Amino acid sequence: MALQSEEKPHCMRDLFTLCCQLSALSGEDRNQMTRQKTCRLMAAAASLQVARKCLNEQEQRNALEDALYHVEECKRLCNQLEMNILSAAESKTKDTTEILLLLYEFEARVKLKDQHVEEILETALKLPNPDPKTFETIAALAVEEPAQNKSMSVRALKVAIRKHLQMPTPDYIRCSKLFHSLIQLALSSGVELSGKDEAWNYFVEVIEVIDKTEQGQFPEIEILWLMTKAWNCGINFYSSGRYEEAEKWCATSMKLFQYLGSMKSNYEDHMNNTYAEILAKIESSKPKKVFKGQEE
Repeated sequence: MALQSEEKPHCMRDLFTLCCQLSALSGEDRNQMTRQKTCRLMAAAASLQVARKCLNEQEQRNALEDALYHVEECKRLCNQLEMNILSAAESKTKDTTEILLLLYEFEARVKLKDQHVEEILETALKLPNPDPKTFETIAALAVEEPAQNKSMSVRALKVAIRKHLQMPTPDYIRCSKLFHSLIQLALSSGVELSGKDEAWNYFVEVIEVIDKTEQGQFPEIEILWLMTKAWNCGINFYSSGRYEEAEKWCATSMKLFQYLGSMKSNYEDHMNNTYAEILAKIESSKPKKVFKGQEE
């Protein structure tokens, strides 16, 4: 019945909780504890689903606290089960459960604005061979309502990128999307200058990554997005008379332009002409040097 209540997370949570309670009455043997563990895991997931759909702040908070309770109970059961020797198949299940519990706990705590939320990220970093997708999920959860924890999301995105690049065969498509998110977060920080400075550092990093890839490995559409973002930042600076910043950003855009393939011809004339105009404006804005023979 619980599994059939997918569209009704309240019912699913309550039914899985009831399953846990009934299973506990049947004793504490290994099979019963495994069933309880599964039910607690599902109840935690259902509680989070309830929280996502809540419009009332207090109801949402209650659902998130319910999720944490089920996570803690599931952890307790996992610890008890670990006292027995696990088979290879059970070890694999354990690893999956551990990651799910970590993600469920992170979502609940970050949305409750819990001060211990960073400890969960630290725990994830200590996992043996952590999957980059774990950190991608953490990054996404950190900026969901009502969390909006951009600093946590940025940190998780950086870890995810690093993990991807450490792979024998990096997934450059995923990396491109993560850099996209990282830059978008920096540019939407609300602090214009520091946000742009932070974003520019990410542009430098992503250009280094692109430079090491073969043609076509890094998605051209993402290179175009990066190029356009950098160009727009440069033009904004240019429009406000900040020519040196404009040159820096437009130069970054021009670097990215060189990595374009089939789309290159669509932008070449406009970018070259505007960039030349910016360079000329910078040159004309520099103070004129006065030589001794010209002094009055």
